[in-house]
Amino acid sequence: MPVDIINDERGAISTYFMGVYAIGIILIFAFLLTTAAAVRQHADAAYGWFVAASNYAVYTATMSGIGTADDDNTSQVRGYFDTAFSGITQTTVDGNEYDPQAGSLFPRPITLNRFAPESQGAALPNGRSATSDGYWISVTVPIVTGNIPFLGPETVDIPMSYYAAL
Repeated sequence: MPVDIINDERGAISTYFMGVYAIGIILIFAFLLTTAAAVRQHADAAYGWFVAASNYAVYTATMSGIGTADDDNTSQVRGYFDTAFSGITQTTVDGNEYDPQAGSLFPRPITLNRFAPESQGAALPNGRSATSDGYWISVTVPIVTGNIPFLGPETVDIPMSYYAAL
């Protein structure tokens, strides 16, 4: 007696649960992929603002007659950077932190890790050498990853660095 494949119901329940399980896995993967894309988008925007503020500070310093990157000029160039970066990110400067104000995208303060002058030919922290006088600037930016159920809003700290040449 041959087995009737169409009317054979053995394994029907396990096939049903396997389908539900596969749909669940696909939904979790879609959620994680969407979250990662949102974090990447916010991090790219923050890095763009960081680079724009760095270039603005160096350009303004060059236009005001600062031709060398040294400790004497660092406070003036840092002032230009603070003004630009805090304006772009809607934060206020508090020492080495940029505290978020109403309307800011950042959940916690952005931390300025380093703002140091580098002379031409100096070895930079990224392993390259400085092509001209400039400033090595690095910050740590908190990015919201999402509002996780039972945990609340979660963030990830992303370090960013840039060499702004005079």
